[in-house]
Amino acid sequence: MDEEMNDLHAFLIEKGVPKKLLPTLIKISNDSLTPIMEGYKNDNNECFYLCVCTSGHSIGVSQWKWAHSGWVMRVRGKNIIFSKHKREINITEIPVFKNIIFVASKRIQANEFAQ
Repeated sequence: MDEEMNDLHAFLIEKGVPKKLLPTLIKISNDSLTPIMEGYKNDNNECFYLCVCTSGHSIGVSQWKWAHSGWVMRVRGKNIIFSKHKREINITEIPVFKNIIFVASKRIQANEFAQ
């Protein structure tokens, strides 16, 4: 996997999402991650990718502000849908990747099904 490819992009390409529709991800270092992730402990210099799904709502943590990934998370019935245009994936179908963190709006975080 090259520098531009990560686990989430590889998964989405496998699901048939064209490269031009892949979410924009923000690469951050472990040093930057620690203040964002309360209680997160990791001693190595790993890099992580943030996928920001704001669904049109602003989002940030203290001094951190992020651009939108181009994809949104919406609650539809009892499902959380990760989508862009007509491309839709139920969030439960996405494997847990050690290097990807999804940042969602408080509206999504507060939803019972999303929790």
